[in-house]
Amino acid sequence: MFLDFLGWEHPACFGGDAFLMNGGDRTLASYGYFEGERDSPEGFRLPDAHEEFYRGLVLHHLHERWAFVHAGIGRAQLRETDPLRALAAASSEDLLWDRSCIDLPHDLPVTVVYGHTPSPDLRVRWNRPFSIGIDTGAVYGGPLTALRLPDEKLFQL
Repeated sequence: MFLDFLGWEHPACFGGDAFLMNGGDRTLASYGYFEGERDSPEGFRLPDAHEEFYRGLVLHHLHERWAFVHAGIGRAQLRETDPLRALAAASSEDLLWDRSCIDLPHDLPVTVVYGHTPSPDLRVRWNRPFSIGIDTGAVYGGPLTALRLPDEKLFQL
């Protein structure tokens, strides 16, 4: 959303119209965006190191027996058996926003580790061997959670 708001062109850059409603104002303030007379992102430039960082981000990561995504993989990928093909075929929207099927059984030979969808009780969603949801609702007052693999040790603040 941030990058779309700034006008970047990329399939993963969308939703910029919702950026300010999702905490974007705090992100922009941290960059001094509001310090000048500005009512649009035109003329605003990220520091070079930050732009390099954002341009290098990926929407998924496959490591050993885990696939890491922000939100999901999309219903169409549930019957896929090749994780590389599934991740390549998943849409940016599914990887960043999909909440519809991440806890469903799938045929992938990996466990999908995801965030974006806290459980109602703000706990980790253990659904082995299919998925592990580590969004524990920090935005709602729950803990911020990290998961160390392969031993599945949780770290929470």
